[in-house]
Amino acid sequence: MGTNIMIGFIIPWAIALIVVRERKILYYIAPFASVLSFIVNTLGFHYLWNLYPFEFTNLSGLPFDIGLFCLYPCISIYIIKKYDINIYIGLPIASLAMIFIEGCGLLAGRIVYYNHWNIIGTYFSYLIPLIICYIFYKFLKKQNLV
Repeated sequence: MGTNIMIGFIIPWAIALIVVRERKILYYIAPFASVLSFIVNTLGFHYLWNLYPFEFTNLSGLPFDIGLFCLYPCISIYIIKKYDINIYIGLPIASLAMIFIEGCGLLAGRIVYYNHWNIIGTYFSYLIPLIICYIFYKFLKKQNLV
């Protein structure tokens, strides 16, 4: 569980606080992305995957829900905005980066898939919430909140 806290919570927050200079992106996008993460992970833990330690299914994913999974949309949106990257290229690449991280966890045995779930399904489980977060960001930008 300590590894989950370190990889899923402490390191992502340290990186986000260093990288993301526009704090409003963190203030608005992170809670929204965290809610999406809780929804996706709750469904996933019940039907499609499991995360070590396997005895504490929802608790083992909590550091990721309030850390890595709520911050990767913030970092992705900030980088896309800062470097003027096309969203049709930036969002899929950001999802691929998350797949690389998940693939490492899968190879290490910390993540187990079942019910015919695979890394391609995981890619879309990252891409779709990222697209939703980007749409939410565009809405906030239209309202002059970000």
